[in-house]
Amino acid sequence: MRYKYLMTGYIIGYFISFTATGIPQWKYLIPVKIIGFLFAFTIGNLLYYIIEEKEHFYVGAFRTMKYVIPALVLLIVLLEIQTFLFEVKGVDIEFISGLPKS
Repeated sequence: MRYKYLMTGYIIGYFISFTATGIPQWKYLIPVKIIGFLFAFTIGNLLYYIIEEKEHFYVGAFRTMKYVIPALVLLIVLLEIQTFLFEVKGVDIEFISGLPKS
C-alpha cells in the first residue's frame, strides 16, 4: 500500500517542477519528471512512515534520511549533467529533469 504515498510525493514533485521551470512549451507537460521521482521517494516514504506505521514525525523523518541523502546526490549530479549538456552540446533536458537552467 506504499504506492499511494509514493504517487502523492510524485504529484507534489511534478507540480513543484512547474513552479521552478514554468510551462513555456507543450513538451514541459510530459508526465515523467526526474524531480518528481526524487520527491516520490522522499516525501512519499515520509508520509508512509507517519500515516501507515504511526511513527512520530521526527522518527519518520530520521528513517526517511536514507532516501533524502541519495536524492540530494542525484539532484546535484542531474544539475551538473543538465548544465554540461546545455553548455557543451546545446541539448536542453530541462523539461525532463524539472530543474531550471542554472
